Amino acid sequence: MFNIADGGFTELHTLWQNEERAAISSGKLNEIWHRRHDYWLLAGIVLHGYARWTDIQNDGAFGVINEPFKGEASKGNFLEMKNKFLARRFKLLEQALVIEEQLRRAAYLNMTQDPSHPAMALNTRFAEVECLAESHQHLSKESLAGNKPANAVLHKVLNQLEELLSDMKADVTRLPATLSRIPPIAARLQMSERSILSRLASKGTESHPPPVSVTLSHCHIVTLSPCHTVTLSLCHPVTLSHCHPVTLSPCHPVTMVSSAAWPARAPRATPRL
Repeated sequence: MFNIADGGFTELHTLWQNEERAAISSGKLNEIWHRRHDYWLLAGIVLHGYARWTDIQNDGAFGVINEPFKGEASKGNFLEMKNKFLARRFKLLEQALVIEEQLRRAAYLNMTQDPSHPAMALNTRFAEVECLAESHQHLSKESLAGNKPANAVLHKVLNQLEELLSDMKADVTRLPATLSRIPPIAARLQMSERSILSRLASKGTESHPPPVSVTLSHCHIVTLSPCHTVTLSLCHPVTLSHCHPVTLSPCHPVTMVSSAAWPARAPRATPRL
C-alpha cells in the first residue's frame, strides 16, 4: 500500500483514515478523494512536472484524479477550484515527504533527543498526566454515586494532576528561551530543504544513457564522459566502460582516459548512426 512515513508530524494520515472510512462506507472508492488519488497525483507530477495540473488531468493514465470532481463540473469556476485543490493537496504531500526524508536521515545519522532537554521533560509529564487521567476516570462516577473510598482516592489523584500541571507550566515558561537556541532541523541534518526536495525529485528519474557508436581513426585519443558506456568500432565492435585501457587491434591502440587527462583540442571522432 502506498504510504508516506511522516511520523505523525502532519495531518496526512488522519486525513487518509477519515477519507478511506467515508469512501469504503459509501462504496464510492473513486468519487471520494483518498490515499489512492494521492498516489496517482504524485505519479502525474513525476511524469508531467510540478504544477502541470491541466496536463495531468488530460492524461488518460491519471483519469482517476478527475473522478471526485465530476459532480462539480457544472460550476463556473470548476477548473480553478479543481486546480487549487490539487495544489493544496500536493503541498500537504510535499510536507510529508520532506519530513519522511528528514526522519530517515536522522535515523541514518543515529540522532537522538537529549533526555535532559526541557522539551523532553514536558513530554514526559504530559504522558504522566494522560496516563493518570485515563486510569482513574472511573473514580468520578463512583464518587458521585456516594462511594467514600473512591472519593478519597479521587482527591489524591486530583492533587497529583495539579502538581504535574504546575510543573508543566514551569517547563513551558522555560521553553521559548531553550527553543530559540536550537538550530533548524535542516541544519541539524546537514541538509537544506532545497537539497531535500531536489533529492526527492531526482529519485526515479535516474536513467542510464544508451550506448553510443563512434568510428575511430588510428592515432587519436578519445575521451568520454565517465558515466557513459560506449561501443567503439574500428576492426571489431567492443563495449567499453570508462577508464579501462583496451586494445582494439594490434595496430591501433585506443585508451579510455578520465576527464583529468582530456586533451586541449576536441577529439576527432565521427559519430556513426
